[in-house]
Amino acid sequence: MEEADPFVCVEVDPEALEGEKITVICVGHATDTALIDARQTPELGEELASKHLLGAYQAKATHRALIRTFGIGPERWACAMLVEQLISGGRRVELELSALAERYIGKSVPEASEGLSAIRQRTQGIAALLQKQIEQINAENLRLVSKIEAQAVAAIAEMEEAGMPLDVAKWRSLTEQAERELEDIDGKLQHFLLKNAPK
Repeated sequence: MEEADPFVCVEVDPEALEGEKITVICVGHATDTALIDARQTPELGEELASKHLLGAYQAKATHRALIRTFGIGPERWACAMLVEQLISGGRRVELELSALAERYIGKSVPEASEGLSAIRQRTQGIAALLQKQIEQINAENLRLVSKIEAQAVAAIAEMEEAGMPLDVAKWRSLTEQAERELEDIDGKLQHFLLKNAPK
């Protein structure tokens, strides 16, 4: 992830994270935000997509919401959940936003369902904690891996939203071929074991 000052983050209304189009979107950084009625600003999608990198707590769900609402999203994301998984090195850690906020910025953030003020506070909290996570990423020399992860978020989110075409006949053919190869390997292994068994 690129170091950004201020780090621009987005937070959308909870219904948008659950599959609806965005009604309210908050765009901002740790010290200032703007609440925007997404229904009245169709050009916002293009503007957000033009940003080099955006941050969010649940970047994949946020990206899918942007695609549903505006038909476009940014190419790269700083995802607080994903970044924390990277920092933790695969260990099980608490990934809830409240736990991350307490860990990195020493205060909790409200649930988005608590209203517009809560969405604004969440956006500021996410921006602040992502800044701290980026410092940790840099300190642990994980910047390259983080950039790869940031690049993958949008593509994975779009595949999850739109689905992926699958050649069923080809897939079945590959499955049957793999089954035949496994039977062949099993036969060879059985023959080897019988031939080399102690007498």
